[in-house]
Amino acid sequence: MDSRPNPKEPLINNFRARIGWGGSVIPYFDPSKINIENHAKGGASTRSFMNEGYWRAILARLQRGDFVILEFGHNDSTALDGPAGRGTLKTNGEETRLVINGAGRNEVVHTFGWYLRRFIADTESKGATPIILSPVPRNYWKNKTTFNDVTADYTQLSKEVAAAARVQYVDMNETLAAQYSPMGQDAVTRAFFTSLDKTHTSPDGAKNAARVFVGELRKTECPLKGYLLNSPVIPDISPIGSGT
Repeated sequence: MDSRPNPKEPLINNFRARIGWGGSVIPYFDPSKINIENHAKGGASTRSFMNEGYWRAILARLQRGDFVILEFGHNDSTALDGPAGRGTLKTNGEETRLVINGAGRNEVVHTFGWYLRRFIADTESKGATPIILSPVPRNYWKNKTTFNDVTADYTQLSKEVAAAARVQYVDMNETLAAQYSPMGQDAVTRAFFTSLDKTHTSPDGAKNAARVFVGELRKTECPLKGYLLNSPVIPDISPIGSGT
């Protein structure tokens, strides 16, 4: 849910076409009661987010009473080794694999579930509350009218980890896929995605995902929903947010 536009993307209405939904959720919260920081990193897997120091930087600032929203899965399916290696083993078990990573060093790679459990344990050790989200769906179709839920595997893994850890879970994948499915690929692409790939949302797609998250959050018993505004004002262009 990295909200930073990619500078390589073309401009649409003077704004970069590719943007995640992290910044789009900020206007829904009451800034007099809570500070929302978006520390998401585009292209990161659970493994690379930990290995490259992003998680360590968050932990250094985390305080009792904070909330941490964790959404991973898109990049965990990439290669395990080599220059682009950032993937994880696609299970929730304790198995490992020794690889040669991009720096040419031996690295023990764990499972997707193992890394998520580390994030949860680290968050709770600080007295903060973790919230697990499924990955948002990609814009893949078996044909122009039949939605192909290619993130279903990581959705299920995320759900299982959250259930086992007894932490709040929000299924972004199921809710957005249900919205996309009856629309058809062409309409979904026009409404919510950049036309350059099947993963990254447009500014309107980012705002839509943020709206879905807020709607699902309101259905939970999670204390974070108490910081939502009753009548938020949503800007045309989403804010980036601090910490990015």
